[in-house]
Amino acid sequence: MPRVTKDQLQKRVEELSVEQCRLTRENDELKKRISRGYDRSRSPRMPAANSQANVETTCKALNQVKLWQRDAVVEEQRAEIQRLQTELDRKTAENERLLRGEGPLGPVLVHAYTTHLARYGLSPGELQVREMSARTCPVHMHLTTLSEVLRDVTDFSRIGRCHARPTQLPY
Repeated sequence: MPRVTKDQLQKRVEELSVEQCRLTRENDELKKRISRGYDRSRSPRMPAANSQANVETTCKALNQVKLWQRDAVVEEQRAEIQRLQTELDRKTAENERLLRGEGPLGPVLVHAYTTHLARYGLSPGELQVREMSARTCPVHMHLTTLSEVLRDVTDFSRIGRCHARPTQLPY
C-alpha cells in the first residue's frame, strides 16, 4: 500500500471543502428557483402552479369522460341483464308448464321409444319417429285417458263389463 503524507491529506481536504462550497451554492440556487415555482414544468417560462392546474383540469376531464363511458357500459350491462332475466322467466314458465304435463306428447314418446330401443342396440325407424312426433295431445291428458282405459280394462276383467261408458283415446 502506498504511503499517504500529511500534505496530501491537507490538499485533499481543501479540494473537498471547495467542492462542498460549490455544491452548497448550487443547492441554494436550486432551492430559490423551486420556491419561485420554476423548473417543475416542462417549460422553464411556465410556473409550476400553472402546470399543476393544467394537470388537475386534465384529470377532471378524463374522470368525466370515464363516467360517461362507464354510464354507457352500465346501460349496456343493464339491458343485457334485463334480456337474460326475461329469457330466464320465459324458460322457467315453460319448464313449469312442462312439469305440469301441458307439453305435447310426441317428443316424450320419441324419447321413450329411442331410449327403449337403445338398450338393445337398435335404432328407431324414421316413419315411427315421424308418427310419434306428430302427436300433439298434452301429456297430462294422455295419462288421464290411459288411467281411465286401465280402470275400464280392470272392471271388464273383474266383473265382465265397465261401470262407465268406454273411454275414447284423444287421438
